Amino acid sequence: MIDMQGEGMVNTGHQSFFTYRTREFVAPYLESIMARGAGGTVLDVGCGGSAMGFEVLQEGFFDLVLTDVSTEIIDIMRERFAGDARVRVEVADCRQMTFLPDGAADVVVDKGTLDALSGDDHKRDMLRECAR
Repeated sequence: MIDMQGEGMVNTGHQSFFTYRTREFVAPYLESIMARGAGGTVLDVGCGGSAMGFEVLQEGFFDLVLTDVSTEIIDIMRERFAGDARVRVEVADCRQMTFLPDGAADVVVDKGTLDALSGDDHKRDMLRECAR
């Protein structure tokens, strides 16, 4: 699993927020999978409205699974990727992604979902689910 959380905080003077890593950070991991000739599937957990999915498809991955707990976000992403058979978009709790069989993802990307979960039990459940 690739944790996309950035190195630190950005303070604008009015508010502080975490920075997130870019596609360039993820690229070496994706390239190592591609070098094995796997093509493979990327699971983006808690995708939000991120462009990461589109960028992953540009890297040459065969399939992309986007999940988020927000039905509004998922509706937007379904519209964005409508007609692209490589993309599956699902409303899902990252702790119980029962629609995916074991071993379905070659790479799991998280841009902040783990940090948004409260409690160690919820975080362990997410990591366990992503690892299967």
